Order: sequence, then C-alpha cells, then structure tokens
Amino acid sequence: MAIKAIWSIRHDDKEYDPGSILKGLKKEEEKKLVDAGVAEYVGKEPDEK
Repeated sequence: MAIKAIWSIRHDDKEYDPGSILKGLKKEEEKKLVDAGVAEYVGKEPDEK
C-alpha cells in the first residue's frame, strides 16, 4: 500500500513534500504516519480486500 503526505515528512533521511507518495513502508510505519495526521492512505484502506 502507499500513502500520500499531507504535511512535510522526513523518513529514512529523505524529505517528502505534501502530495508526495511514499511506497514500500511497513504497515506499522504507514499507520503511525496516518494516525499522526501527516499522511493519508492512497487506494484501499489496509483492512479492505
């Protein structure tokens, strides 16, 4: 799954501007960023099939 940055995000020494798509993160990392309100899921939600 991928997430889209709503705010600027720094992850693994990389900067992601708002609107950037982050791919390849672990589900736990994605959830942490989404729960913090700095990113949103792109496509299906994690528990949808």
